[in-house]
Amino acid sequence: MRLMKLLALVGLFFLSVVAASALAAEPQVSINTMTPGQWRVASLGHSANAALVVRVVKHPRNQELLISCDGMNGGNYSVTKKSFDEGEKHQQKIFDVFFNLSSATYYCEAVLKRKQEDGKIKEFTSFVEVTVY
Repeated sequence: MRLMKLLALVGLFFLSVVAASALAAEPQVSINTMTPGQWRVASLGHSANAALVVRVVKHPRNQELLISCDGMNGGNYSVTKKSFDEGEKHQQKIFDVFFNLSSATYYCEAVLKRKQEDGKIKEFTSFVEVTVY
């Protein structure tokens, strides 16, 4: 009986360690291309040939979101940014971003800047490769 209790306690310990590491590993920002279904819904009123979805973890100290696409084999460079007000409670979590890009392969990156408690700015990044035809 003691052995079973000990094994159950050890199992709970490992389960809590795994759960804590999974929560800590949540990306603060992610960028992806839109699926065809998302593109049809989100592109109303937009004429673009590159459509991206950027997800941001809401946080009261988020400062700025910078989204850029840089041509890797020619192409051009496009950038857009969103500034967050200090303590903004109604931050958007998902951003649809549209770029008109020339034919090329692009390195598209989302950079989230967050002010730390010590006043320093920490950057979280995510990227995706996009080919425009």
